Amino acid sequence: MFIEKPRRGERTVQHIVNRAREVGADCLLIDQLSGMEAIGKYQSEKQAVDEIIENLKDEISEDEANMLPCFMAVQFNRESQKLKGGSRGGGQHIALSNVITEKVDIAYGLYGPKEVRVNQSMIIEIIKNRRGAPGGWLLEWSLDKKTQIGVREVYDE
Repeated sequence: MFIEKPRRGERTVQHIVNRAREVGADCLLIDQLSGMEAIGKYQSEKQAVDEIIENLKDEISEDEANMLPCFMAVQFNRESQKLKGGSRGGGQHIALSNVITEKVDIAYGLYGPKEVRVNQSMIIEIIKNRRGAPGGWLLEWSLDKKTQIGVREVYDE
């Protein structure tokens, strides 16, 4: 696993995908869409995100031999914490949800209620899946002394 934080100017889709291919990555995980840079100059964040996602889809599926699965984690917004005791939300509870849910094949939501975080765990759920059913997993989530993320069990609320 390679974990990198690209500098400004190196956060475009092309830079990130090329770097993943350079290190021989089997897949690409993008933690923060808001940290990525669009090539064009846009008046709205929605337009920039639209460009980023379109470019990402083009780059990772360039041709059969160079396909690169890409996962982009999103966090639920504060409004979602008002639901079901603050546990989670749906696609409408992520930033720029209309752009993301229209474009991506699968959208995952990552959250950790207090009682889960205390046990060094987080929950990840599929909140939108173009070709399958939603699902979720309780993750081991240890980022203190070393990075250790693993699936503890299937999560079914």
